Amino acid sequence: MPVVTTKTNDNKSQCKDEILHAVSACGQRLSVERKEENMNKIVEELRKTGTFYLATVEGNQPRVRPFSSLTEINGKLYICTNNTKNCYQQMIENPKIEISGMADGTWIRITGEAVRDDSDEARKAMLEDPTGPSNLYTLGDGIFEVLCVENAVCTKYSFTEPPVVIA
Repeated sequence: MPVVTTKTNDNKSQCKDEILHAVSACGQRLSVERKEENMNKIVEELRKTGTFYLATVEGNQPRVRPFSSLTEINGKLYICTNNTKNCYQQMIENPKIEISGMADGTWIRITGEAVRDDSDEARKAMLEDPTGPSNLYTLGDGIFEVLCVENAVCTKYSFTEPPVVIA
């Protein structure tokens, strides 16, 4: 849909109406797609990066570190860490996180909230991730933590294309 760039009041109103219509139509299309399909797209995009970056906040200071392990369980993105690490404590104190990774000239940004999942089912699924968490952790070791990214919003960016909301 074209965006009107002239500055008359009539055109501003028309532009707002067109934008609202486009946003509404986009929301309707996204709601039709199954959540699991969207999450599969996110996991696929993150796996392409090899290493992605997780941002947390400590007080008022952002903290970023590399991650590589992830999985999808029941249509949701999961990550893992060690409960003796600062990033784990930061996510417990302030669950708002961002994840970003880049591959092949595109990058994704995911915002969401990290929520601890204490189930053995989630831990087992994460241990199957091919990036190797099973080399570091075992069930019942007392340090292995799995976190679900709730309320995830993922956008794919490119230098040559407009951003696309994946989920």
